[in-house]
Amino acid sequence: MTTQNKITIRCLILLCSAFMVVAPLNSFARPFECTKIFQKNQILQIEKQEAKQKPLAVISTSEIGFHANEVLITSGAHYPLSTVVKFLGFNGISQMVGAFKGESVLSVGEGLSPLVPSLVSNGINATALDIWYGNDNLPPELQKYVTNHQSYLLAGSSDHIPLPDKSVKFVLSHGLINNIPGELILPSIAEMLRVTSINGQVRMAFCCTKLDDLLRSLREKYKNTVSIKHQFFRDKWRFQDRKIEIRSELVIINRLE
Repeated sequence: MTTQNKITIRCLILLCSAFMVVAPLNSFARPFECTKIFQKNQILQIEKQEAKQKPLAVISTSEIGFHANEVLITSGAHYPLSTVVKFLGFNGISQMVGAFKGESVLSVGEGLSPLVPSLVSNGINATALDIWYGNDNLPPELQKYVTNHQSYLLAGSSDHIPLPDKSVKFVLSHGLINNIPGELILPSIAEMLRVTSINGQVRMAFCCTKLDDLLRSLREKYKNTVSIKHQFFRDKWRFQDRKIEIRSELVIINRLE
């Protein structure tokens, strides 16, 4: 083998080695997946950087309303306030207000819902979270909602809630779990539990055809650290001259530790 060939082979080996180190950097989407590449302190720095960035959503429209990242932004037209309150397990807004009095409340994926505005108007310390609240140049209807309620809106996504651990007593979601991509369901529930205080509660109202699988996964993952209850409710109303009648599941997770 000539000297030139040896040099060529060594260059190829070095090039392949470099590619094997660099390639995974481009294939990992989130910092916590980079443990084989980055040192722990570098991961923390990246997470802090991401936390400072406003989450942005791609807004689109269809015949039934606005969508953020292809997820329907629900409003009082899609789910009347009375229906949302019922699906979350309360007999009217007065009972809900009584249960939440003096406590902090977070509604994840609130959209254009009238729920949090109603709670705030009744003296509840409630915050609404949705990813599109951080967008600029919103369509007029969405911008009007943000302008009118901005004092208690928080920009964030269900799987990256920009709040400290154990900082909220009650975490709610309605119509969220059945609308987000399947791979985000368990990370979103984990994030809701992360911000829930000890002896706090997560209430999730959603339509689901594979509820047993979800409940089994949650019980296996959290074991003795939570207690889980399941109920279901039915309701009917009209939307755009259509009769809507659905069954909604309610999963209540009490955080024990």
